[in-house]
Amino acid sequence: MNRPNLKPKHPLSSLDSRVRPESHFQGTSFGFSGSSGREKAAAILWVRLQIARHGVSMADLEATGCFQRPAANGPALYRNAAGERWDGHGPLPDWLQRGVNAGQSIEHFRAE
Repeated sequence: MNRPNLKPKHPLSSLDSRVRPESHFQGTSFGFSGSSGREKAAAILWVRLQIARHGVSMADLEATGCFQRPAANGPALYRNAAGERWDGHGPLPDWLQRGVNAGQSIEHFRAE
């Protein structure tokens, strides 16, 4: 008696063998060495299929720390005449560094 094959079909089995992502992830610790446009496209396709298969959302990825949300811009603490601003976080922007290097006090640029 013939029994039907109940094993689920692999989601990538219908893809053309030239773009099967799993072939690009073999032989190295992370995956593919050298990244041609075709390899990148195959890797992106594989990631998209896995995300769809497991129902992963961007919120899920952010919650696990995979991505950090961009820091919200704070109020401008320093501003120049051209309207460029800096909130005081991170390295001095070029315009402010140039002013300080020219002998101007950083307080001269403080926004009110």
